[in-house]
Amino acid sequence: MLELRGERRLHAWNELAAGLQWTQDRVLLSHEGFFDPRIDPQAIAHLLPGRELHALVYLRHPVDYLESSWREWVRRWRYPRPLLEWTRERSRWLEIEVLYERWEKAFGVGHVHLRPYPIKHVPDRSVVTDFCRALGLPRLESAPQANPSLGARQALVRWVANRVQADDMQCQTLQGLVADADVAAQARAQLPELCAGAGLGQRERQALEFLLSGVEPGARLMDDEFAVAIEARYLPGYLRLLQAQGWQAADLSSSWRSQPVDQGLDDPGLYAAIRLLLGR
Repeated sequence: MLELRGERRLHAWNELAAGLQWTQDRVLLSHEGFFDPRIDPQAIAHLLPGRELHALVYLRHPVDYLESSWREWVRRWRYPRPLLEWTRERSRWLEIEVLYERWEKAFGVGHVHLRPYPIKHVPDRSVVTDFCRALGLPRLESAPQANPSLGARQALVRWVANRVQADDMQCQTLQGLVADADVAAQARAQLPELCAGAGLGQRERQALEFLLSGVEPGARLMDDEFAVAIEARYLPGYLRLLQAQGWQAADLSSSWRSQPVDQGLDDPGLYAAIRLLLGR
């Protein structure tokens, strides 16, 4: 992907193109970063001349995409900025009709196939099952989830840690205490022992009590007003493209919109509590 974004010489892609000259079999290239506004699909078409190219793209509801991708960047890349700034930075990823037009121009009309995610219309709701069915392949066993996202309070802890450059071990310990509502409840019940064992004083104990309260399984961090604004701006484009390919509006649903909102991103008291507990 770095090569297709112009950040490196096209060494790997030239090797791939050379290898494909020896077969006319159908070849599958899969990567989560293909449908990226920084990538020029014409470059792929140029590197693979004579091939009939198709793109199969899974679209997430824009609210889900922003919520999940922000958490992922907070977790993996130590992203320090708030969700609003992340949304501004990723706006080109949400201009789905612009992206679609670029890929269709490079690959040909009818060669960009869109499918909604999450998957509802296969028995196990597996993207692997749906992917194989779409390509006419035998069903493959789905692998267990290997890349779980952070919960709302875990993401808040990691985000504050990123902003203040806190010790990673302290951050992970605190994330473990807010992993889910049951873990948080157990920690609250053992608060005196926890604080004594960690050498925490009254201020830290109050901060920990504050952090552990209100932990909701599956809560989202994007508030309702923000989510409505995102839907108003971007969702119509998603629906127009999917409906043109035979999908219904209900096929593109949001997993996050039905979840309760954790107000932690907008709560300066919670931010201060996490910072105190991280020793910053």
